[in-house]
Amino acid sequence: GLQDFSIQLRVSGVVLQPFKLCVNPPKPRHRIVACSQPLFGAGTLQAKEPNLVHDWINYHLNLGIDHFQIYDLDNTFAEVLRPFSSENVSYVPWFAGRFSVKFHIASQ
Repeated sequence: GLQDFSIQLRVSGVVLQPFKLCVNPPKPRHRIVACSQPLFGAGTLQAKEPNLVHDWINYHLNLGIDHFQIYDLDNTFAEVLRPFSSENVSYVPWFAGRFSVKFHIASQ
């Protein structure tokens, strides 16, 4: 297989420090990321509009969105998002609590 290798350059008679070249390309970066507004009440949403979150994510994946950042105020969307790969969806539970206890309490 392919292996990493080092090269050394000579510029105008000056030999530069060797540096390593990687044969394996870096992991792909996300090009387009969609972020949700802070969500809450997954049970209520699922009761009113079953599969709304799944349909929304899948629709936008088909449009070319690479990744979703989902912010959850009350930690109720974990189960809803479970079918999605972490490659496609990043989940941030208890989002308001990341800022302060006051924000967390206010979001309840």
